[in-house]
Amino acid sequence: MIHLNNIVIVGVGGTGLSAIAGILHDLGYQNIVGINDHESQITQTLSDKGIDIIIGHGNYEVQPDDFVIYSDIQAIYDGPEVQQSLAYQAQETKHYHVPMTYNQFIAELSKHFRTMAVTGTNGKSSTTALAITAGITGSAQCALGVVGAMLPDHDQQNYIIGAWHEDYLREVMEHILRGTLMISTIKQSVFVLESCEHREHLLMYDTDVAITTNLTHDHHDYYPTLGSYQSAFAKLRQQTQTAIILPEDDSELVTLAESATPTAPIIPVTPIAIDFAHIRGSFWSYNASLALVAWEQIDPWFDREAALQALQEFTGLWRRMEYLGELSTGTKVYSDYGHHPDAFQRLVPEMKAHFPQKNTIIFFEPHQARRLLSLRDDFIDSLEGADQVRIYHPYTAREQREDLQDLLDEKLGQISHDSDDLGAAFAQAVGGQYIGSEQLLVESLQTLTEDDMILVASAGNLDSIMREQIRH
Repeated sequence: MIHLNNIVIVGVGGTGLSAIAGILHDLGYQNIVGINDHESQITQTLSDKGIDIIIGHGNYEVQPDDFVIYSDIQAIYDGPEVQQSLAYQAQETKHYHVPMTYNQFIAELSKHFRTMAVTGTNGKSSTTALAITAGITGSAQCALGVVGAMLPDHDQQNYIIGAWHEDYLREVMEHILRGTLMISTIKQSVFVLESCEHREHLLMYDTDVAITTNLTHDHHDYYPTLGSYQSAFAKLRQQTQTAIILPEDDSELVTLAESATPTAPIIPVTPIAIDFAHIRGSFWSYNASLALVAWEQIDPWFDREAALQALQEFTGLWRRMEYLGELSTGTKVYSDYGHHPDAFQRLVPEMKAHFPQKNTIIFFEPHQARRLLSLRDDFIDSLEGADQVRIYHPYTAREQREDLQDLLDEKLGQISHDSDDLGAAFAQAVGGQYIGSEQLLVESLQTLTEDDMILVASAGNLDSIMREQIRH
């Protein structure tokens, strides 16, 4: 292996960078240092593997011969490790110092594979997990999969390395770490990737087959209008090389794809009903159908029947309608990454249908103030079907108050505009209760009974807090 002091991964508690850490570890790299600002289920899993985890920034001094991979969240970019790394990169030294964001590292990986990128506003993780499951069973060419959630079927990992592909993947990593490209065996196997559209990251990857699940305006901090959001996907279609996979019944999405003048053929997919043994919801069949057709486009020897059998035994994934357990009060708790009105329009009716005798209570942690403010009326409408709504303290990573001031003034009027004000105003608008702290959350949970059923909707910290409450 190439000589490096350490491979330093800053923000390793994220679902993307933790996958990179796990992959490198499983390929034999023992010089990995993961840095995160807090402990979590993810950091504990990495530590249990034997990866050196440092909690808190400023406790590791980056060296000239380190290779640094980091999250592009502003607080991490401004932190000491990334700034030290960038300073080394700017110097002329005998060491070739390379810092990369997560997305830059994934982009380098995608150059070496036929990449299946799963995109869309909602359902990316679910569809990626299904595509990985189908590929591992139905294709000898499935070398690597990375998804933004843990996979219970695969030891709660958020990545999969395909059988017989370890040596090739190790060689690819060596080339990336030394800054070269493997030309001789390039694109002989498949990489399945959850591809995020934030800041046009999906355009960084070398995409062969693109799946788009659906499109609804999101990431308002970067895309001010629906048109600007759709334009990122139009650009993706123009650079996708083999096939564009879309749901046939979304006529607006198909029309948008055709208007983008794509270079690859558009394949509209009619969903098939799949008899899943362990998971509920029609959207699983919808997403699995997209995954199956994508594999048929990227691998002519794909075994559809073997893949379909594996999909029927699929047990779901982390924070996607995941059953967490019961509280001491007997209240059942489910968790979902739901952070967009479209997700609630699907989740709330399905929970009510499956648990008609239960009092359905949504514990919602809003993710990003701009999303909550911009889609406020849509959120209110989408939550109407719940019996009760309880709003937890909003999660506002990546955002600066001054960037939101005009929107805050428009939506909230003259109140002081901190995140508690935002959460309380939204709770009042949905006729719910605002919970501004973990202590108040614990007190709220103690009032519930076995006649209640909780759906935790959180892309932030509420999920981990709820897991602790179940353990206690």
